[in-house]
Amino acid sequence: MNRTVFSFVFCVSRGRFADACRKAFGGRHLPFCLLLIAYCVLPTADCNGQSWKIFKKNDSLNCRYFATDPLNNIYVVTPKNDLLKYDQQGFFESQYANRRLGRLAVVDGTSPFKVVLWYPDFQTILLMDAAVNPIVTLNLNDIGVGRAAAVAFGDDGNLWIFDGTTNKLLRFAVEAPSVRLVESSLLSVNGLQPSGMTVRGNVVYMNVPTRGILTFDRFGKLLRTLDIRNAETFQVIDNQLFFKQNNQLNRFHLQTLTTTVVKLPDGVKGEQQMRLERNRLFVQRGGSIDIYEEK
Repeated sequence: MNRTVFSFVFCVSRGRFADACRKAFGGRHLPFCLLLIAYCVLPTADCNGQSWKIFKKNDSLNCRYFATDPLNNIYVVTPKNDLLKYDQQGFFESQYANRRLGRLAVVDGTSPFKVVLWYPDFQTILLMDAAVNPIVTLNLNDIGVGRAAAVAFGDDGNLWIFDGTTNKLLRFAVEAPSVRLVESSLLSVNGLQPSGMTVRGNVVYMNVPTRGILTFDRFGKLLRTLDIRNAETFQVIDNQLFFKQNNQLNRFHLQTLTTTVVKLPDGVKGEQQMRLERNRLFVQRGGSIDIYEEK
């Protein structure tokens, strides 16, 4: 062990904190002591040390796909494309059904008060209020989008669309969709087939399983491609990107570019959809959803 650290630990173990600082660091002991204490004592984010307890089991939901929002609400999409909203306690709250627009492919709960529904068959986006009542209906053909391949609602209240026909990333104001706030230049990467997109802060993340996760700035300029291939689903929370791959949930730190495996509750193998929100883990098991909380 380093002699300085050994001296510090030896003195502290006998209750002589001041002596520990003087012997270890001399006259400049204070900042070094604080740093060492913070490193040794304060909790750190450790995926492998994470543990969970069951909060609620929602059985027999007939769930095909689900989404969550930052308030821990759950949005369940049934095989008939009905949308069921469950509150933070896991209890049924409201429902929306639309059988005229085809398959409900995406529910984006970035904003709990403006939930986005994406129906690709009819190139239609619905903006819903907190009770999942439609407040805006947007047909993308009417605003010059050839074929939307991915959509996402930004936390700035704007709508991002990747147009697979023109290979461009577009940003619209929902209240004035005829005006394009951003139209990226033609992307040099051709043949993109994204499976999902999300926006956090000023960064757009687009998952292209065969290439990785592409990131763009607020002007639609390609920043970099994260080497995360074949991710089934993903989400971004603070400076961490969580993605499901090979039946496990992984955490990718966007600053250190390191990947760790998230420890799952006993019996959860990651064979179906999972999502993380504020200290909660949501796991789809068949047609049902189990809710776990951090211990």
